[in-house]
Amino acid sequence: FCAKYGYTYATPKVRREFFAEWVLDTEALVYINDLDTFVRENGFWQLPVATPPDFTTLGVDLGYDPDPCAFVVSSSWRNAPKIWTRRAYSKPKLTPDKVAMEVNKLKTQYPINRVRVDAKGGGRTTAEAITQSYGVIVEAGPGGEKRPKIDVMRGGLNSHNIMIHLRDAQELVGEYKTIVWDDE
Repeated sequence: FCAKYGYTYATPKVRREFFAEWVLDTEALVYINDLDTFVRENGFWQLPVATPPDFTTLGVDLGYDPDPCAFVVSSSWRNAPKIWTRRAYSKPKLTPDKVAMEVNKLKTQYPINRVRVDAKGGGRTTAEAITQSYGVIVEAGPGGEKRPKIDVMRGGLNSHNIMIHLRDAQELVGEYKTIVWDDE
């Protein structure tokens, strides 16, 4: 196994899976391998410019319970070529009417140009229901394989082009620190 994959007996994966030891294995994390570097290079407390953003997107990951709905507000400016995640949080047990209310609330707080809802599961149907029943225009995001989307996000984080507000998006930072690879 070590020869095949280039590991040594000291590699955390080998120590954990073959010697049944409890070890810190940041290689198993999907997004963040080094929290200090992430905070220093991807974290921010203040936006880069005082002018309103050129484009702001609200992403909504539908869920109910135990996997709650998640809301992420990200902005960009033409003169600051990064994506600035300004707010991220989740709420459990939201029905479509409550999702619509949450979207409207965020639209009063941020200059949102587009609302994207995940298209997996019943996402496309729920997006259409929110638009038709509650007058909140949302778009179903692209479906398809998750791995290419993860790779794009990892690339943005690793190149320090995706910035995360360290207070208002703390829940997202927490997710990034704990999501590990699995077969799905």
